[in-house]
Amino acid sequence: MLKITLSALFIFFISLNYLSAQDTNNISDECNIEKFENFLNCDLQTLKEKCGSGLSDSSPLKRNFTKQSFNNFVAEPLTCNGYSDPIFGMNYQIQVMYKWDLKKYKNGNKRMREAIKNKEKINMVLIYLYGPKEQQLGQLYDYLLKNKKSSGDINSISEVKEKKKNFALYSFDATKTFILVTPDYWGIGLDYYLAYVGSDFVTDIINSFLEIDEVKTGEDKL
Repeated sequence: MLKITLSALFIFFISLNYLSAQDTNNISDECNIEKFENFLNCDLQTLKEKCGSGLSDSSPLKRNFTKQSFNNFVAEPLTCNGYSDPIFGMNYQIQVMYKWDLKKYKNGNKRMREAIKNKEKINMVLIYLYGPKEQQLGQLYDYLLKNKKSSGDINSISEVKEKKKNFALYSFDATKTFILVTPDYWGIGLDYYLAYVGSDFVTDIINSFLEIDEVKTGEDKL
C-alpha cells in the first residue's frame, strides 16, 4: 500500500492558469482546462479546441486495463498545451475516456463517434505515469490523502505483484479521484495511473473494475 508523504499535486494543477473559457456555448463555458479534473466538464470536441495542440488523429484506444479484451472503455490520447511539467518528477500521458458497453456498440469507433455526436462529457480522465518511483507515488498518494478525503482501497499493490488480484485502487473524494495499479500488458511489471471520474460514472466504472478482478489462467491473464 502507498504510504509516504506528499504536498504539491494541486499546487501543480493550480499553476496551470493559462486559459480561460470565453465561448458562449454552455459546455464551452463550463469547460476550462486549468486542472485535469476540469476536463470532465468538457465534451471531446470542445476539449480538443481548448487544448490548442488538440487530440491525436489515431484510432481510439480500447482499454479495460487488465485482460485487454477491449470491452470496457474507448479512449483518445490527449496533447494539451500547458500540461508538460512532470507531476512529482513523473512524466505522464493523458487519455480521455468513455465507458463502452460492448453489447450496445460492437465497434469502439462507433461508440466514440456517438459520444462526439451527442457532445457527451468526458467520463474519465486517465493519466498514465511513466516509470514512477515508490517515493514519487508516495508523494502523490499523501497529497491526495491530505487534500481529498479517502474513500478506501480495493486490493493492494502487493496482491497485484503476486498475481492474486488484477488491480489495486486507492480512492479519494467518493472515488471521483483514484490511483490505479494494474499488471502491464506483458504481465511482468506494473502500470500506474491517476484518474478523475465524472460523478455520474463512478458506480459504473468501479463495477467494471470489480467484474475483471478474478485471476485468470493462461492467455486470459491478459
